[in-house]
Amino acid sequence: MGKYINFLRETSLFYNLTNAQLEMVDAMCEEMVFQKDQVIYEEGSRQNDFYLVFSGTIELTVTPQGSSKPVLVDRVEKGSLFGETALVEELPRATSARSIKDTHVLRIARNKFMLLCNTYADLGYRVMFNLAVCLAEKMKNPEFGKP
Repeated sequence: MGKYINFLRETSLFYNLTNAQLEMVDAMCEEMVFQKDQVIYEEGSRQNDFYLVFSGTIELTVTPQGSSKPVLVDRVEKGSLFGETALVEELPRATSARSIKDTHVLRIARNKFMLLCNTYADLGYRVMFNLAVCLAEKMKNPEFGKP
């Protein structure tokens, strides 16, 4: 059994995947460790990976136009994902991500993940459905989209 199977099973993005599907996702996971105050990515950067918080906390910020001071838009903790819009479109990052304490994340490269989803349509359908639910939940937050 893969190293991250039990963790992946508990995340909303991989809800309702079979053990075999979770094994394939597990094989793509790269564990990364970020120290307190370390930047994972900057707003406007062009990265195509998405992340799951394995332990620790990530702050997502935006810097409003005309300002130099970042504004907190979300805190992401164990079991939650960030950078997930990379699954939908290859656009510059809308936020900056920084660890606020020592944090372990699982990074999954978009190109490998999309190849998996295209090869195994049932897996792709389930994940994209779950992603839509995750994004809808974020949009329900009254603070969503406020700089």
